[in-house]
Amino acid sequence: VPYKESVPRAVFFAGCKDVIVKDITMVNQPSGWSYWIHDCDRVNFDGCKILADVRYPNNDGIHINSSRDVTVSNCIMECGDDSIVIRANNRSLKEKKVCERITITNCVLRSWSSGIRLGWTNDGVIRNCTFSNLVIWDTSNAISCFLPNKSKIAKTNDFGDEATLVENITFSNIQMYQIYGSAMYFHVGKESDTLFEGIRNITFNNINCTCLRMPHFCGREGGAIENIIFNNCVFEKCKEADFPVNRKRHGAVNKPNPVDPIENVVNLNYNDTRFIYR
Repeated sequence: VPYKESVPRAVFFAGCKDVIVKDITMVNQPSGWSYWIHDCDRVNFDGCKILADVRYPNNDGIHINSSRDVTVSNCIMECGDDSIVIRANNRSLKEKKVCERITITNCVLRSWSSGIRLGWTNDGVIRNCTFSNLVIWDTSNAISCFLPNKSKIAKTNDFGDEATLVENITFSNIQMYQIYGSAMYFHVGKESDTLFEGIRNITFNNINCTCLRMPHFCGREGGAIENIIFNNCVFEKCKEADFPVNRKRHGAVNKPNPVDPIENVVNLNYNDTRFIYR
């Protein structure tokens, strides 16, 4: 299939149950998602490596969509696109499914896009997920929940048909460094055809990050981001001169913006959290 119509997938599990992927190394796969987990139950990745060329676009690591009880542990990923993706795009399924009970732990993630990405335009429900004991480095945004306006991505055909709801997500014990964009980038498109139910109950514990931009949280009128809690976190905002190869990062090129916005957010709590500006 021509690249413009669809990028290839290396490994695709659809409608599977009780899958174990252990001690597998994938090296220099072509552009495209390394693993796609679609409407599956009880999938376990352990001790795997994904060593892709970070210069390639759409070169995701593990893409988990509309699945339940998935664990990823002790893995190392270097990707051109997002290392870990959690989505709930149900357009291809006969019934709507929730993506839930996803656990990612003890992994090292590098990406010229996002280390972790939650959701996309008009996905369904993503809930009850935990991310712990991670190192995220050399990425654009370390953690992203970006719901772009549907009009901007319509040509890609990569969108769902439901209102997106992301809730009850916990990030703990994460080291982030050499982050070329935002430590966290949560942004909701403002157009009415970008269907949105909520982003809520997101907790960050023991996060240490050096980055070019501080956390970014932008809901929209009538659709606030709710209940964001930071416990014992440190964010150090660097200067572009500290990351001299920033402009060579292609997909991770930082878009300079002196403001790190917080808009349409309800109940934002910082506990024992520091913000350092160089």
